[in-house]
Amino acid sequence: MAKQSARSLLNKPLFNVNVRKKTSNKITEIGSVKMEGQKLMIRIVGSQYLAQKVTQYRFEVVSKTSPYFGCVDFVYCNQTLRAAHVYSVRLNKEQKYPQIMKIYKDITKEKKDRDGE
Repeated sequence: MAKQSARSLLNKPLFNVNVRKKTSNKITEIGSVKMEGQKLMIRIVGSQYLAQKVTQYRFEVVSKTSPYFGCVDFVYCNQTLRAAHVYSVRLNKEQKYPQIMKIYKDITKEKKDRDGE
């Protein structure tokens, strides 16, 4: 009976989290990237759908010219972003609720298209 119980799924997972390895050697630190309305290149490390079409993303800054290069932080967005993809985005200016205001392009997809041709 114990084995049968262990094999059966009683409860659904509370939430699904999509995670990838980060390339930065820094730890995730909330608030490490200041929200200044800046344009950055970020790589999505993880995502978790919250509610009302909002997803929380863990990201690392890959813009080498940015003072936040390598920092890992959280941001919210109502558009779908893919884990392990690099995006050019504009952030908001609200430190208490960091958001991606605009997604300019998916650099990973653009690179794959260019290499595939």
